Amino acid sequence: MRTAISRSRHLRITGVFLLALFSASPAWSTPPEPPGHWVGDFAIPAFDGTTMAAAVFHGQYVVGGSFHFAAETPASNVATWTGTDWAQVGSGLPSTIRRLAVWGSILIAGTDSNYPLTSPVMQFDGSTWQPLGATLYGETNALLASGSDLYAAGYFYQVGSTSGYRVLRWNGADWE
Repeated sequence: MRTAISRSRHLRITGVFLLALFSASPAWSTPPEPPGHWVGDFAIPAFDGTTMAAAVFHGQYVVGGSFHFAAETPASNVATWTGTDWAQVGSGLPSTIRRLAVWGSILIAGTDSNYPLTSPVMQFDGSTWQPLGATLYGETNALLASGSDLYAAGYFYQVGSTSGYRVLRWNGADWE
């Protein structure tokens, strides 16, 4: 799956999902255009692997997927366009990033949780990545941040529960 970011003020296209973002704020600003050119399959030529997710976090494009480099910059599965160059977001993540969402002032990444100290839902506070919920394992297929609510859908295993496809809501302390 490839990712496209529309330059439109109202529409962001990620993978096969359409997410309309409407902003009534006159302070909306469009981040600078990344280098290179857009190609027919919506790939960004700068990445050495697959891009699967995109978001605008703190006014900058963020791209997630399964890659090791953004342009010639090391970027473990997540990179941001600074306005002049690509940079890794925090220390990057070892797991493939399938989805990105912005929840308040936090960047949320939906991942394949195959590595120690990771979760299928990771949070980035602007400096470090941390698991969101220590009892969740599996693969995130969708994220929805709506007001104070955060939802994750995918194939999950929770400690003390059975595994399976489900939609979970973060209650501030754990997934339910």
